[in-house]
Amino acid sequence: MSSCLKRNVLIRDRYDELMVEQYLLPSETIKSFLKAHGNYHPLPELIKDTFYAFYKYNPTFVDLREVYPIYRVNRAIIEKIMKSEKYNQIRRFTKLNELNSALATIFFLESIAELIEEFKKISKNCRSDVREFVKSCCKKIEKASFCSCLQKVLQNLEDFSGALSSIGWGTGTGSFYAVDPQKRLQLAEKLLKNKKVIEITKLLGKYRNFAALTHKNKIKMQSQEIYETSLGNDLLHLLPHEYSIMNDEDLNVLFLKNYVERKLQQYDLRTDKTKNRGDFIVCLDLSGSMSGEPEVWAKAVALATLEIATRENRSWILIPFDYEVHRDYIYKFDRKHKPTLEDIISIAEMVFGGGTNFEEPLVVAMDMIKDVPNGDVLFISDGYCDVSDEFLEKLLKWKEKTKTKIVSVAIDARPSESLMKISDRVFEIDAFTDSYAREVFQAVV
Repeated sequence: MSSCLKRNVLIRDRYDELMVEQYLLPSETIKSFLKAHGNYHPLPELIKDTFYAFYKYNPTFVDLREVYPIYRVNRAIIEKIMKSEKYNQIRRFTKLNELNSALATIFFLESIAELIEEFKKISKNCRSDVREFVKSCCKKIEKASFCSCLQKVLQNLEDFSGALSSIGWGTGTGSFYAVDPQKRLQLAEKLLKNKKVIEITKLLGKYRNFAALTHKNKIKMQSQEIYETSLGNDLLHLLPHEYSIMNDEDLNVLFLKNYVERKLQQYDLRTDKTKNRGDFIVCLDLSGSMSGEPEVWAKAVALATLEIATRENRSWILIPFDYEVHRDYIYKFDRKHKPTLEDIISIAEMVFGGGTNFEEPLVVAMDMIKDVPNGDVLFISDGYCDVSDEFLEKLLKWKEKTKTKIVSVAIDARPSESLMKISDRVFEIDAFTDSYAREVFQAVV
């Protein structure tokens, strides 16, 4: 009879097991958790059953009589999870979603680490008395409150979903889900465990919308022309034959499929303003003094301008600096090479620690904008720094020759005389508000 008993408390199939192997077990967090608490024997099965509880469409318990007595403790935990009101809210994110289920499992287990340690102590005290062990553990579970644990899981899933939505450039259903499961889980954990990154992505989502609206309003009254065709799902700019397919009863399903997959043939418009415009360059000060709120606001504003550059079919280049330009951290994106989640996390985490030098990033910008005129430079810094007269003269000649516009943002600092001379417009930011962000976007469109 004992040979027929099971260790798992939820019914599972081979596909469920495969999802655990691909999405959960490769996690470094799970490996560390098992290493720290591995001498609690029911733990590996608890990890799997927790995943199934979040993931499966209709989690169903194995008959309790078919489960090894020591693993019935896991059943008590899973039952308590599933009876919670928070569980149904979490399931909106995790049901049939392997990655979110893995994340939910990881964060829940981390929240009950102390309870696992108590089970280990009970196990030592009970020695070989399994019945007493199960009884004592179930009493602990009955008294425990999982409300805060599940609230943490829910908050993390909401943050992750919001981050993907905020970033938006192919990470939601495109390039992010083309990454192998192990890498995807690693990126997701990395994002969720860095509160600064979460703050930046939350603000970025809002500022991307501001930037898009600013650009839309700016070109609304300008004459437009068709300049290329592309694939997408903009119903206002479809090629004529797509409307025919839409109205055809037999082909309407194909139209809907192409709409969802953004594969409808459409035309793109441009105005005189978007013709032959050069690169959009952001020189971003990441010296030590920028840490905290200035850094979060500045990075969100900087990344949101990528929305403007993408809409104008221009390359977007980030030049981070402190007392020098860190060339290994220069990023360049365009319509064909959009940022991945990994790129956004790397930019959000990036911070240096030196002083401030204005000449270095401007030299790099000058070198990049020399073939295509009409470029834009957004220069963001909290430093007070002057440039040499020789460099100033060279920069002003370059600006005139390339018709480059420089908009500068001085954060919590009076702009230097040099910054005033080289800039077409200077913003003095003394508060990190949405209204200042809107003003910056209006200036660079």
